[in-house]
Amino acid sequence: METRMYIDFYKLQIEQDKAIYKLFAGVVEDEIISLIPIRRFIKDDLYGTLYIGRSSSVIKRILGSLVPTLHPGWYPSTDSKHPCGKKFHSNPIFSKIFPYKNLLVEIIYCESPYAMEKRHLAKYEKEFGDLPVLNSKIEMKRSSTGIYSIL
Repeated sequence: METRMYIDFYKLQIEQDKAIYKLFAGVVEDEIISLIPIRRFIKDDLYGTLYIGRSSSVIKRILGSLVPTLHPGWYPSTDSKHPCGKKFHSNPIFSKIFPYKNLLVEIIYCESPYAMEKRHLAKYEKEFGDLPVLNSKIEMKRSSTGIYSIL
């Protein structure tokens, strides 16, 4: 059984560390990526978005935390505890539907990953009616007027 995750290493830029990243379900054959659609509340997500996250250190967060946590041999008591990986392993159906070898990571470099992540999550929720399957919540900030807004 092959247990590789596809990451476009040409996009990993050591000098630019701030980014958001997206985890997708897909298949890579001969460098051609075929994404696996996911049924969502309002309509199907044709890109198969499983998770949207942010990082101030791409190498540390994605390669040091996310990827090992998603691996089939991950042990929650000793290894990295990335929230996406914890949720992924919380239900064995996830790994059956989306095997490790079919997980893809997209990296989007930016100056303000926190704000960009919130915008992408809010846009996703508005379009599909809920967050990506492995995301937990959108953090909200209450203004002085008592109105909540997405950070």
